[in-house]
Amino acid sequence: MADAAFHGKSGKAVFDGVTILNLTGWTVNITSELADATIMTAGVAANEWEQSLPGFLDWTATVECNTDDTGAQIPFEKPGTPEAVGERITATPVALTLSLDATVGETKVLSGNAFCTGLASTLDKDDVAKITYSFQGTGALTYT
Repeated sequence: MADAAFHGKSGKAVFDGVTILNLTGWTVNITSELADATIMTAGVAANEWEQSLPGFLDWTATVECNTDDTGAQIPFEKPGTPEAVGERITATPVALTLSLDATVGETKVLSGNAFCTGLASTLDKDDVAKITYSFQGTGALTYT
């Protein structure tokens, strides 16, 4: 029997050992490249199908969170003084862990190494201010 469904309100995101605060949600996209293996043959009917071969797997992630009530510090908890926004963008990959249900410990977790490739701030008159982190995975993404 499959696991029962669970609510997304217990998610968690940890980047480089640091919990991302004020989390409102995260998304992971896993894709596979495909190489076109179709050949052209003289006299082939117009109803021939293209052929594809699987390529490499790739994954990306985004993490969305609310800014704190002062808006002065982006919601990324790190010991010591608040860091500059540019220091959130990583030149080397570090561990990214995305928990589906943080109440069950180290299970229902997607993890892998990733670069933080972007940070977007959003302000809307009808919503709270938000920060979205973008990540590019490198290597395998695992599920435990």
